[in-house]
Amino acid sequence: MENRKRGTNDTSSGHPSGAESTENCETVINRIDCARRDESVREWEQRVTEQSNHSLQRSIEDLELGDIIDSQAIQSMMDDFYRFARIPISIIDLNGKVLVGVGRQDICTKFHRVHPETRTNCIESDLRLSAGIPKGEFRLYKCLNNIWDIATPLFVCGKHMGNVFSGQFLFDDEPIDYDLFRSQARRHGFDEDEYIAALESVPRLCRSDVEAGMSFFIKIADVISGASYDNIHLARSLVQRDALMASLQESRNDLNRAQAVAHTGSWRLDVRRNELTWSDETYRIFGIPEGTPLTYEDFLSAVHPGDREYVEREWSAALHDEPYQIEFRIVVGDTVKWVREKAELEFGKEGLLLGGFGTVQDITERKRSEEALKSSEEKYRHLVKHAPTGIYEVDYVNKRLKSVNDVMCQVLGYTEEELLCMNPLDLLDEEGKRTLVERIMKSLAGEKVDETVEYGVIAKDGRKIWTVLNNAFTYEEGRITGALVVAYDINERKKAEETLRTNEAQLAKLNQIMAGILEHTHMLAVLLDSQFNFIWVNRAYAAACRHDPSFFPGKNHFDLYPNEENKLIFQRVVDTGEPFFVAAKSFEDTDQRERGMTYWDWSLVPVKDGAGRVSNLVFTLTEVTERIRAEEALRKAHNQLELRVKERTAELERKNQELQEFAFVASHDLAEPLRKIQTFGDLLKAKSADHLCEQERDYVSRMSGAAGRMQELLDALLRYSRIETQGRDPVPLKLEEIVRTVAADLEVAIKKIGAHVEIGMLPIITGDPYQWRQIFQNLIANAVKYHRSEVKTIIKIHGEENNGTDHLFVEDNGIGFDEKYLDKIFLPFQRLHGKHEYPGTGIGLAICKKIVERHGGMITAKSTPGKGSTFIITLHAHRIKAM
Repeated sequence: MENRKRGTNDTSSGHPSGAESTENCETVINRIDCARRDESVREWEQRVTEQSNHSLQRSIEDLELGDIIDSQAIQSMMDDFYRFARIPISIIDLNGKVLVGVGRQDICTKFHRVHPETRTNCIESDLRLSAGIPKGEFRLYKCLNNIWDIATPLFVCGKHMGNVFSGQFLFDDEPIDYDLFRSQARRHGFDEDEYIAALESVPRLCRSDVEAGMSFFIKIADVISGASYDNIHLARSLVQRDALMASLQESRNDLNRAQAVAHTGSWRLDVRRNELTWSDETYRIFGIPEGTPLTYEDFLSAVHPGDREYVEREWSAALHDEPYQIEFRIVVGDTVKWVREKAELEFGKEGLLLGGFGTVQDITERKRSEEALKSSEEKYRHLVKHAPTGIYEVDYVNKRLKSVNDVMCQVLGYTEEELLCMNPLDLLDEEGKRTLVERIMKSLAGEKVDETVEYGVIAKDGRKIWTVLNNAFTYEEGRITGALVVAYDINERKKAEETLRTNEAQLAKLNQIMAGILEHTHMLAVLLDSQFNFIWVNRAYAAACRHDPSFFPGKNHFDLYPNEENKLIFQRVVDTGEPFFVAAKSFEDTDQRERGMTYWDWSLVPVKDGAGRVSNLVFTLTEVTERIRAEEALRKAHNQLELRVKERTAELERKNQELQEFAFVASHDLAEPLRKIQTFGDLLKAKSADHLCEQERDYVSRMSGAAGRMQELLDALLRYSRIETQGRDPVPLKLEEIVRTVAADLEVAIKKIGAHVEIGMLPIITGDPYQWRQIFQNLIANAVKYHRSEVKTIIKIHGEENNGTDHLFVEDNGIGFDEKYLDKIFLPFQRLHGKHEYPGTGIGLAICKKIVERHGGMITAKSTPGKGSTFIITLHAHRIKAM
């Protein structure tokens, strides 16, 4: 194996040899160059770009030879070269990969490159034996499979990236070692005859021809190296050009899309040529086909007639350095659009207008939105002003109210002018100020805050008004600058909540008290669920069942105490939601038979949840055995009493009969002798008075007085006896009229002592009018009789009503009496004073008591000696009309 430099070979006859070979090589190279120039530039650029496109993202150090050369084009040229020169040639990268190959021998392609071991020999020969060859030189070597090869390196950008090989031949001056090749065939399992036949077809070249041919291979390597280097730079240039063109087109497309999205077009005016250039979006805005030649006059003709003068005036002002930024209307077919135009004018050195550049934006939708917003704002202001609740806007930056509606002014008692001058924080109590500042800080920190919070708002008169303020904060650059606040007056709700809290506290207290009562009462109490499972029992129930209270929770009532009748009752209460009560339900405790039959009041009350379903049952049992036994005893006693009452009634009727008979005797048998005594006494005083001595006349006077008093007693006794027997049927009575009549009858006696009678409101009742006259006549007469001379006598008669019961009062400021004699004064013929000191029969109050009791009432008195007395009549069932 030896290295050779380019140009050192001799020219001699052979194939190829001498000048002819060199000339032929140059001719081939020229043909290759011509072929390259004749290819379609567009197709070549496309292939180079496609081949190199993926490698452009990497540096030359990271590229493989296959990434750089145009294998397809070189393969085509090598095919042409082989048909002309019949010289095998191949290009192999440093990894042993064959990129281009032509004229390869069967011994290589069918044998050496197929078997693993011989293929490894081929690759090792291609890499190791061709390594280290300087640029511009070649190396002749025999491969490990004993075939001659020639290699020259391929450098791209100074980097060794592969080799150009020509070979797979034998020298004609070397005899073929058939034994060697046969042994190779046997060692590698080749068909020996086919392998030797392939060996026979391997070219046999002379050494001078080989050296002469290598000049061509070195030039081929230089051409490929240069072309590969050019390809890299050219491909990169082409890609950069395409990228720039694509970027330019993309930018143009983006600009058109951006203008379409923003509804903003651009334009340029060349005054000297009177040429107006529009972007695609400007054409669209004006409704003119793209590419239509335009002048300034064309633009002006599209302006709405009502705005042309304004546009011309503003354009003229722009010529004098005034800014040109205007909004006007244009006419597009049957449609009117609003546009906003802005321009910068360009002037020459002498100040002459050259043209200008500007933008035009379709603001039709914005104008419509502005009109809608204006209308909406007017509606909003109207709604806010007349809203039934307080609404105001806050400017936290300037610490003032921006607006406030009428309701807010009315609630707080301020005028609108006063509120608009106030710091909004001054409207809140101290707690409200802290709450608002805290919420603002939380909101700025990104925390979610409740927009609806209760605040105490201070009115002008100092009142605290509880309100719910719904704050909708407004932000600028991440900070809260204000708020729209809706204020709801919740004073009534606060009062209701306070009442509710009070009621709940009272209820909790009552529950606690009730729980204590239930826990310590003798009543048996149980709380069950709707399936009749025990939840709670009190101590009395547990004791009655002879268990601890903790025994019951979780157990079913009817598992412990089976009773189908009772279970049906419990289930009916759950189904209907109606309570169940039963009084004195009998029960016999089989474990305590000595107690006999006991009696219990049942109460089964449902407890409903929020949906109205029965969730629990309160079951109470109260033992009423003693009451039932007492009631039985009472019934027996009542029956006995009724018997005794009948007996007493019969006796009373007998005594009444006797009294009536006595009254008849008194009125007839006794009255007649008394009248005779009085008559004879009067005759004695009239006819014999002159003949009687002083003592005799005194006897006659005493006899007449005693007879008169006896007559009064008989009359009083007669009246007393006739209260029951000669009473009249009850009729409606106006007591006030009766009292006035009695007072008129006693007018002389009343005036005689200088008394004053006050008659107040009295009820209308049913009763015996004659007997009620007797009552008031006796009571008023007593007040006159028992007066005190040292004070003016005041007599008051009036009535009061209390829970359907009437109380009648007869008051005086007379001598009074000691209340220890209260029971005595209402008995017949009982007197507290002598007959000479205060005359009378002593039966008047007894008559009053008997009449009142006949009318179903009662009479009593209150008195203090030396201060006066008050007689009180109580009636229960005789009222007809209120006083």
